[in-house]
Formats: sequence, C-alpha cells, structure tokens
Amino acid sequence: MARAFPPSPFETTVAEALLDPVALGDGDDDYGGTEGDDLVYGAGGDDRLGGLEGADELYGGAGEDTLTGGLGDDRLYGGADRDTIYGGEGDDWMHLGDGDWQTISAGTGDDVMFGGSGIDRLIGFDGNDRAVGRGGQDSLSGGRGDDLLRGGGGNDALYGDEGRDALFGGGGDDYLYGGAGRDRMVAGRGDDRIYEDGGRDRIEAGGGDDRVYAGAGRDVIEGGRGDDLLVGGAGPDRFVHGRNWGEDVIEDFSRAEGDRLDLRALDVRWRDLTIAETAEGAWRATLDGNAVEVFAEDALRKADFLF
Repeated sequence: MARAFPPSPFETTVAEALLDPVALGDGDDDYGGTEGDDLVYGAGGDDRLGGLEGADELYGGAGEDTLTGGLGDDRLYGGADRDTIYGGEGDDWMHLGDGDWQTISAGTGDDVMFGGSGIDRLIGFDGNDRAVGRGGQDSLSGGRGDDLLRGGGGNDALYGDEGRDALFGGGGDDYLYGGAGRDRMVAGRGDDRIYEDGGRDRIEAGGGDDRVYAGAGRDVIEGGRGDDLLVGGAGPDRFVHGRNWGEDVIEDFSRAEGDRLDLRALDVRWRDLTIAETAEGAWRATLDGNAVEVFAEDALRKADFLF
C-alpha cells in the first residue's frame, strides 16, 4: 500500500510501484514513497519526500525541502537551500547541500551524516552514528550510541552525549564536549576548548592554543603543539607531553590524587629538566625550549614524572 502525507496544499505524488526514477516538477511536491526501492529527484519547489520500506534514494533539489527516510537503508541528499533531513529505522546516509541553517536528525540505525558548506546541525540518535561537518559553523551531537564526530573548517561545537564517542576538531576554533561514556577527544588546528564530563577519557590538544577542562575520573591529557591550558579535575590524571609541546600550564596538579607528568615519549631523564618556581607560584619544568608550568602543592619531584 502506498504511503501519503497528511493533506497539504502541495502537489502530491504517491506511487504504488516504481520501475523508473521519479523526477518531480518545479512546484511544492509531496511524495510518500513505495514499498520498493525509490529513486526520487526533487526540483525547484519546497518538497516533502519520504521513503517507505525499501532502500530509497531521495534528492531534494533547489527548494527548502524535507526528506524522511523509511524502514530501509536510505540515501538522502539535500539541495542548495534550507533543508531538513530525518533518518528512518535503517542505516542511512544523509548529506546536506550548501544552504544555511540546515538540519539532519538521525534515526534509530547506524547513520552517516555530512554537513554542507553552510551553518548546519547534525543530530545523532540511538545508533552508532558518524557526523562530519564541512565549511560552516556546525553543531554535531552524537546521541546515545558510540559515535564519531568530526568538525570541518568552521568554528564547530561537538557534543558526545552518551556512549563511547570519538570527537575530532577541525580547522576552526571548536568546542568539544564529552559525554558520560569513555570518550576520546582530539583538538584540531584551531584554538579549541575541550570539556570532559567524567569517566575515563583520553584528551589530546592540537595545533592551536587549546584549553582542556577534564572532569572526575582517570584521564589521559596530552598537550599539543600550541600553548595549552590543562585542567585535570578530580581523580588520578596523566599529563602526556611529546616533542615541541609549546608552553603549557597545568592548573590543578595533585600529587595526593595520583597525577603524573608523562615524558616517556621523550628520551629524557630527571637530570635533563630545569625546575624553577615562577612569580605566580607555579613550578616550571623546562626542556629544549619547551616548558610546562604546574600549579601544585609544593615543588615538583622526580616521583611526579614518568620517564
């Protein structure tokens, strides 16, 4: 049986069976899909296109369109204007076009979402979703599964939510928010902000001057190539530094909680470090032009480091 949307002022096309691709006109079309594998091309109007039971392929076209996946594994493509895409129950692949203020809302499957060049929102749901931003200032959220979120060239905001997520900043100045699971968060090339919400997470600063705020838990926090601010939060944290880490500051180093400075990626020993107190009351460890300033209870000791 064919599926139809509720009555609307749009032109309506509902097919019983599909043998050839359906190319809609330039009006505001309403297409409800079939029980087979649909291939539908919207045109210049503000269209509403829906899949049903098959593996459908829907193209929005130039208007402000709404595309909805059905029960199958669908491919949904927005067009050049302000589009909204909803995933269905299958494992869907969804791609926005070049307009601003576009939205993808994933369904219950393991969905893949790609933003366009504008300002987009990519929203995960129950599955293990993948969301990738592009050129605009995008917002990506993972939902309840184990998700992969990757920022694009704009200043993006990435929200891990529940599950064991992986968040990667892009070329802009991004915000990365880990959720309740055991997450990995990696800053990109910009000056990023990373916030961790408890758990046993791995956080990696990137090429910019990043700020990392970890929560309660046993975290691994890696300084990047920029001048980073690192806050471990409660719990035994490990602050990792490799070559060319810049000038970092650790605000809450706690020997009592089991925090450590990990320099095992370098061929150094305790005698290679220069330790001095700063005017602000921090302890500055210097090595080969790189430095880390540590706010601690008292002077840094050999036991505070892992070599």
